[in-house]
Amino acid sequence: MVKTSINAHASKGALKYGALKAVLRLRRRQCDFLHAPSSSKRKVSNEHIRGYHRYPQHLADESSKRARSYRLVCDGERKSESKTHCQTGMQQSATRQSLWQSIAYALRRFSKSRTLVSSFLALLLTSLMFAGSVLSEPFTDVLAQKTVSLRPLSRAQKNNLQIAAARLDGYVIRPGETFSFNGVVGPRSGNRGYWPAPSYLGSESPPTLGGGVCLLSSCIYQLALETRQQIIERIPHLRTVRTIPPGLDATVWYGQADLRFKNTSDKPIQLTVTYEPSEIRIALKGKATAKTNVSAQNVLKRFELRRAGNQLLVEVFRNEDGKDIFISRDLYRLR
Repeated sequence: MVKTSINAHASKGALKYGALKAVLRLRRRQCDFLHAPSSSKRKVSNEHIRGYHRYPQHLADESSKRARSYRLVCDGERKSESKTHCQTGMQQSATRQSLWQSIAYALRRFSKSRTLVSSFLALLLTSLMFAGSVLSEPFTDVLAQKTVSLRPLSRAQKNNLQIAAARLDGYVIRPGETFSFNGVVGPRSGNRGYWPAPSYLGSESPPTLGGGVCLLSSCIYQLALETRQQIIERIPHLRTVRTIPPGLDATVWYGQADLRFKNTSDKPIQLTVTYEPSEIRIALKGKATAKTNVSAQNVLKRFELRRAGNQLLVEVFRNEDGKDIFISRDLYRLR
């Protein structure tokens, strides 16, 4: 009886040992299956695992479930990677399509704006031709010049003259172009640095911003007459001016009175203004031609006739080829 119980106990131990070995063998096969390549996984199936009748059925089912879950995870990762690659390809395709759309839109805009582009190219070509003419024909010849003393003027008037001279110096008048004193100098205001200075307004001399710049406009007017430019606008003072002979003056008031003349020659001319505290020099430079190469002496002639009531009548003529050409007739009130 004791021997039988011992044998039964030994057989139970052998069964437990055999079951343990079977479980370990199943685990080893399961690990080999999980880490094996896809080619080898095809050889191992659930039926093959279930063929080991010694293994408990629930262990075989559990291994089958784990293998199925591993395949689902792998399939999900592959699907997510393929989806990511697909999205990247779609984004690249959309980027290329938007680029081509932008190029097509730019081409359509360019075709619609051909007139604007042609106008811009024509303007650019004209500017380049003018720049080439200026560079090939430097302003070496002095066509006419004038120097005026500034000693009788006040400090404010000198300040205003210096500011206006800086704006006028170096200005180039192209052939056929109309020069405007107010257009080049601009408004005379305190923001531009002008000071109140005495001006000739009627019979009084009230201080106004930019007072004294009429000296520049009057000198430029004389140079335009001497070089035979076409005077378009010029207004004399109501009274005689100390620094300018009657008949050769030109008053300017921004928005009211301006000095304008047209360059009738076929060459550009340059206006140069040199300011010094004691004097100011104005000159017209360019390429001397048969029309502009005229001596400044005795070119302009003035005739004064005093009238009753403290008035002065002045007539101006220009000598051209031995003939006196009438220029202007002005009536002044004597100071």
